[in-house]
Amino acid sequence: MLMSKRSLIAAGLLVPALALGQARGPTSPLDQPEVLPPPAAVAAPVSAEAAPPPAPLEAAPLVLSAKVPLDLPELLPPGVLQETGLTVGEAARRASERALSVQRAGAGRRAAEEGVRATKLGFLPRIQASARYTRLSDVDPSTLPMFDTPGCLQDLAGCQADPRAFTRDVVLQTPILDQLALHAQAGLTLTDLIGYQRLQLDAAEADLQAATLSGQVARDEAALAGIAAFYEVVRARAQLALARDAQAIAGRRLAEAEARRAGGLTTDADALAVQAQVAGVARLVALATGRAVVADANLRDLLEIPPEEAVLLAGDLAGPPPAPADVEALLASRPVAGRPDVAAARARHTATRARADADGTRAWPALTVSVNVDEAQPNTRIFPQREEFATTWDASVVLSWSLDGALIASARADQQRAVADEQALAARDLSQALERGVRQARVGLLAALAGVEAQQVATATAAERARLMTTRREAGLATETDRLDADSAFLSARLGLVDALVDAWLAHARLQRALGNSDLIANGT
Repeated sequence: MLMSKRSLIAAGLLVPALALGQARGPTSPLDQPEVLPPPAAVAAPVSAEAAPPPAPLEAAPLVLSAKVPLDLPELLPPGVLQETGLTVGEAARRASERALSVQRAGAGRRAAEEGVRATKLGFLPRIQASARYTRLSDVDPSTLPMFDTPGCLQDLAGCQADPRAFTRDVVLQTPILDQLALHAQAGLTLTDLIGYQRLQLDAAEADLQAATLSGQVARDEAALAGIAAFYEVVRARAQLALARDAQAIAGRRLAEAEARRAGGLTTDADALAVQAQVAGVARLVALATGRAVVADANLRDLLEIPPEEAVLLAGDLAGPPPAPADVEALLASRPVAGRPDVAAARARHTATRARADADGTRAWPALTVSVNVDEAQPNTRIFPQREEFATTWDASVVLSWSLDGALIASARADQQRAVADEQALAARDLSQALERGVRQARVGLLAALAGVEAQQVATATAAERARLMTTRREAGLATETDRLDADSAFLSARLGLVDALVDAWLAHARLQRALGNSDLIANGT
């Protein structure tokens, strides 16, 4: 009966540990389960007089400098990480090149480049050309009444008797019904060259700078996402393998419980309790399988890995990342003002401010020069018209100003200036947020490293207990249930240590991202 209760207690410890592992996601490194101190080794009883006094509360913190080395083959189940395959650095680099967010940032940069090119073309004169054919409807020719002086002189008597008889309608011009015309015009607003167009070019170049910096930010974020996706696959596959091992142990425990019940050593209630634990482990195996599928799909989508290509992971998870330096030293090594995030926000502010100034110039008078050239048959500017091509040209200088246009331009400029002020405040807010992010990421890494140290001690303790129980079982000093309980505790400790190491490396990557270390993020370290 005592052994059955021990079995139930061990199973009760393993199932929540596996459930916690299955429920883990890309959470904060501070979200760590409380690690209880390892159980004390069995020793001879000590008298009250010989017992050492309890340590004071002000005692020095526990120093874990002599930790048991982490053996990767023993820590991770076989097949999770191999010698050849996709490493975390390759996952980060592929994500920084192929992620959809990076592709979108690249498209935004190309759009900004075309915006600069289009703005530069605005400095060219406006040149227009047209060709026109016109068919005039049939019309009566224009006439002009004129006095026939030579005829009057020849017939003075008749002219004096009836002068109106010597009046004739003279056709001035026979209408030309068909017209072919070629027209060309070149114009330029001189005030735009020193005002509106120049400021628009400044804005377009600032937009290009912001798009370039945003592309760097997108690559860094994608690299961090690639690292997280890589480690999530490692975590999910390790959880699945350990859950299957736990299922096998639970099956052996159930077989022993059934045998003990058949021998009358335990009750039916004890056997049913073991069956409930086995069912719980089976559910966790199903959850671990689903999580492994989801993690694999996320990694494939991020890195654009085809479905027919197997995802083999390679690398080393034998130790935690290095501890971070002092927060002030971290901030001094990577000043916030030089981060691509802040530089992109400031570039967007500069672009909006330049556009506001450009809109303001629309309230000024505009000075425009233009030249027109006409080649037409007949040319309407020449009289009398002839059915032949004739060329004429004209030049104009126009100074114009519009009251409503000036008021609208002023209002738009004020609107853009307000947007620019908001963007300037957003850049300052981002700078402060980045500093807070560095401090938070550093605390998260320290907490994750502390979790690794505690979990490493727990894993070493569980491994030693499992070894001792195996030895005692072989010597007949322990039951099979005791050995299975120790194996279950060791599986739970391994799972916790894998989680702790993954959390630590993710916290390290988040700190590098918060510091803006693009090279380290791209290398997955």
